[in-house]
Amino acid sequence: MILEALEWMITPASLLARRSGLLAGQIAIRHRAQRCKALWHSHLSATRQAIRTCLQNQPQPIKTVMVMGSGHLHDCALEDLLSHAEKIILVDIVHPLELYWHRSHHKGRIELLTRDLSFSLKGALRGQKLVEPPDPDFLSQVQACDLVISLNLLSQLPI
Repeated sequence: MILEALEWMITPASLLARRSGLLAGQIAIRHRAQRCKALWHSHLSATRQAIRTCLQNQPQPIKTVMVMGSGHLHDCALEDLLSHAEKIILVDIVHPLELYWHRSHHKGRIELLTRDLSFSLKGALRGQKLVEPPDPDFLSQVQACDLVISLNLLSQLPI
């Protein structure tokens, strides 16, 4: 618990991510994955294999792949992405510390894009039920990618 509190303090995250519980959720899921490793193994292996097959079966070289809801990349092997694409864009509202380390060791190949993929978090915290449209710059960035992988599970959000 002390390690989780320290991680909460030093992980780069917006005030929105901290107040909404998403930073705490991101840290908690890493610890839960360690505790539930045996139970989650078959699902994570199948997901990783499906993504690996998709990467291998692309008709042309992949310049840019985007992973939405990347989290800790439990479902997707970073090594597979790095071996099949020139650039990887990882999108989530909070990026775990280990991804900052990976980004620094693969200079220019890994981009961490901080984004609320539900497009509703700010409003939800104010009691609104509206979903904001994604901004055009983000949409153009998505459209420029050769492959987009969605690992985003709205059921994992704390609200």
